[in-house]
Parts: sequence; structure tokens; C-alpha cells
Amino acid sequence: MHVFEVVGRQLGRGLAILVDLLNPEKIIIGSIYGRQQGLLEPVAHKALAAEALSQALAVCEIVPAGLGERVGDLASLAVALHTLDQTQAH
Repeated sequence: MHVFEVVGRQLGRGLAILVDLLNPEKIIIGSIYGRQQGLLEPVAHKALAAEALSQALAVCEIVPAGLGERVGDLASLAVALHTLDQTQAH
């Protein structure tokens, strides 16, 4: 569990930087966050609340990626299709 606490805390600190600098309405996180959301989210949100500007954090929603584990597969297919389209256009 210590590993998840460290990862969650660092994730929260990194998200705080993004929230403060970019002031986004939504941050979508994939990879391990989606798989281990129950372990990472409480720790990340605690660090995020401690470090981010409260006004910026109040308008930012942080959610797991909707594509889940398939995001890498779909990204690879999108790159392949784009490359194919580019070679056929020339």
C-alpha cells in the first residue's frame, strides 16, 4: 500500500501544477489510474486539494479515461490510418 500512497501523492502534486498553470475544466487520466482508481484517487485528491489553487480546482473535474485499457490499441490504429491516408494522398 505504501507504493500507492507515494504514487497517489505525486500524482496529486503533478495534477495541482496542471490545475494551477492551465486552469482546465477537465483532466482525463488513463493507464494505471483507471485500473487502480480506488487506491490512488483518495491520496491524489488529498494532495491536490492541499497544493492547488482552490478557485482553479473548484472548476476542474478529474476523471478516468473512458477508453480504459483500449486507448493504446485505438491510438495505434489511428496513427496507422493517418499514415496510410498520408501515403495514399501523395
